[in-house]
Amino acid sequence: MERVEREAAERCRYCPRQCSHACPVLLESSRETLSPNALMSLVPLGLGDGGVTARLPAAMERLARRAGALLMGPADDGLDADRAELLYGCSGCLACRDACDHGNDVPQAVFAARAGAWREGLAPAGVQAMHRRFGAEGAPARGAELAAAMSMLAAESPSVPDAPRLWAGCETPVEAPDSVRAALRISRRLAAPLSLAVGPLCCGRPLYEAGDREGFARHVATVWHQLREGDVVVLSPGCGEALSTLAREVGVEPRGSVTHLVVHLSACVPGHGGPPPLAGSVTYHDPCRLGRGQGVWSAPRRLLSLALLKGVQEPAETRELAGCCGGGGLLPLAHPEVARGMAMRRADMLRETGADRYVTACSGCRRTLSAAGLPVVDVVDIVAEWLESADRSRA
Repeated sequence: MERVEREAAERCRYCPRQCSHACPVLLESSRETLSPNALMSLVPLGLGDGGVTARLPAAMERLARRAGALLMGPADDGLDADRAELLYGCSGCLACRDACDHGNDVPQAVFAARAGAWREGLAPAGVQAMHRRFGAEGAPARGAELAAAMSMLAAESPSVPDAPRLWAGCETPVEAPDSVRAALRISRRLAAPLSLAVGPLCCGRPLYEAGDREGFARHVATVWHQLREGDVVVLSPGCGEALSTLAREVGVEPRGSVTHLVVHLSACVPGHGGPPPLAGSVTYHDPCRLGRGQGVWSAPRRLLSLALLKGVQEPAETRELAGCCGGGGLLPLAHPEVARGMAMRRADMLRETGADRYVTACSGCRRTLSAAGLPVVDVVDIVAEWLESADRSRA
């Protein structure tokens, strides 16, 4: 896999920074050292290589090296704490990849390079503290609280033999347990029941993003061992990628399909014959890892359009151009002020639609935008309210 990242870094090295306009971290921080191009210049260092093979005439190669040295310092000094800190200045939003003529996956390369920073003990202090909590509690934060919340949900939720498992993640059970209950309840109503997955508290994605590839591989293998054979439905797109794409990347083969809840529900909800739509409208925030990451654009909008009389109000930046909330890639741990500014910028843009409510399909986005002062609920909450509205009117 490292060959792919090295080749991507080499393409970025000689690019005239055509993706910079798309990077929300750069736009918020105004730090050129956090641009996609600058981060990719560090990737060979994180992969254990002081440089890449020159493919330009000697004079142009010398000019490129001088330009890189002015921006980042001499490239052959290897990683240090300052350069490692820059590698954690990426939210993984994939906006730069989509703006690139070559489709260079900058987050994939940058996260791979973090492995070098991790091995050298150069990860930022906030990232290292999270890793210690994960080792002690099995989750990046609030492990004891999460375990108690999951135990309560499991006691309330009857197991359905042979049904797909609902992976609730390590945020929603604590911050919005009613969303987990709603997912289980309406899936039964739609004759597509789910059973709550009980096992490890977290999918392990934070370990991957920290650069601890070996730790992530062990953890995600344990997750699949406890899940056993069978399909999984996730509430968070980041968990979905961790259990599928990222697991394969570290040599762990998933033992079933992995689907996001909005895709699962959209396939079950009929296009007609349901309860009358609810009054009002919502603004939908596209999570980066669900939209650009997995190409899921229509399913949440279909559900919301069926559930609401006025449907979905789109913000100025939506779908493929949707802005990032700043909650991904461990950015809040390494660059909290940048992450907070990105969340405020996105919350302001969503408010401009004047919708009655704001929704998303990612626990991380909900948490980050809510912290920025924008009350956000999950798509499943709106769908449950709609499907159960007839029951309430009869009561």
